[in-house]
Amino acid sequence: MYLNTFILFLMIEKPIFNHVKIHLYWYTFKHIFRIICTMILLLFVCDANAQFEKDTNTVNTLLKSSQDFISKTGRLQSDLSAALSLANKAENISIKAGYKQGEGNSNVVTADAYNEMNNHAAARPYASKAVDILNKYGNDIEKAKAYISLGGTYDDNDSDFQEKIKLYEQGIAAFHKAGDKISEAQIMQFTADLYYNQNQYAKSLQLLQQALVIYQSKGYKQLQGLYNLMGAVYNSKNDYTQSLYYNLLAAKTGEQLKDTGRIMCTIYDRLALNYLNISYYQQALTYFNQALIISEK
Repeated sequence: MYLNTFILFLMIEKPIFNHVKIHLYWYTFKHIFRIICTMILLLFVCDANAQFEKDTNTVNTLLKSSQDFISKTGRLQSDLSAALSLANKAENISIKAGYKQGEGNSNVVTADAYNEMNNHAAARPYASKAVDILNKYGNDIEKAKAYISLGGTYDDNDSDFQEKIKLYEQGIAAFHKAGDKISEAQIMQFTADLYYNQNQYAKSLQLLQQALVIYQSKGYKQLQGLYNLMGAVYNSKNDYTQSLYYNLLAAKTGEQLKDTGRIMCTIYDRLALNYLNISYYQQALTYFNQALIISEK
C-alpha cells in the first residue's frame, strides 16, 4: 500500500519538478542577459565619455594655440590666418562631438581674429552666434568674452556707440558675476576710454575711479595706462592741476615697472603738453624728447 502511494506521488510531482527547473533556467538566463546588456551599455557609455573628453581636450588645445597667435608679439597677418584655421578646426570638432561650449568659444576666437584684422563685418556673425550659444551653455567668463567680442565688431562712431557700450557693460556685469575682478576693471577702463572719446568726461571718470578701486584691492600694479587716461580726461575738462598730477603718477608708475612700451610715449607726450599749458617750457621739452626717444625705437 505504501509503495503504491509513493509511486503515485512521484508520478504527480515529476511534472512539477520539471516546471520549476524550466522556470529557474529561464530566470537565470534573463538575469545573465540583463547583466551582459548592462555591461555592454556601460562599455559604450565609458567609450563615448572617453571620446568626448578627448574631443574637448583637443578643442581647448586648438583654441589656446589660436589665441596665442592672436596675442603674439610682433604678430603678422599669417598669424591671424593660422588663428582662424585653428579656430575653424576647433568648431568642427565641437559640432561633431556635441560640445556646445567649445562651439561657442570657437566662434569667439574666430570673431577676435577678424576684429584684429579690422574686418568687423566678418567678425559679427561669429560673435553674435557665440553670444547665443554661450548664454545657454557657457559660464559667466565665457559669456563676458562673447559680449566683448561682439562689442568689438562695432565702431566708436556715434551710430554704433550705444550698442558698443551696451555690450561692454554686459561684459563688465558678467565678469563681476564670475568674480573675475581684474578683467572687470580692465573692461571698465576700456569703456571709460570710449566715453572719453565721446566727450562724456563725467562718465569716463566714474568708471576709471571704480576700476582703480578694484585694481588696488587686488594689488594690481600696472596702473600707468589708467592714470594716463585719467590725466587726459582732466586735461579735456581744463583741470590742468589734476591732469598734471595723474600724468606724473602715470610716468612714475611706468618707470618703476620699467615699462618701455608705446604707452610710455603717450604718457610723456601728454605730460609735456601739461607743462606746455602752464608755460613750463624746459620740463615740456624734456618730456617731448623722452617721448621721441621711445617713438623711434
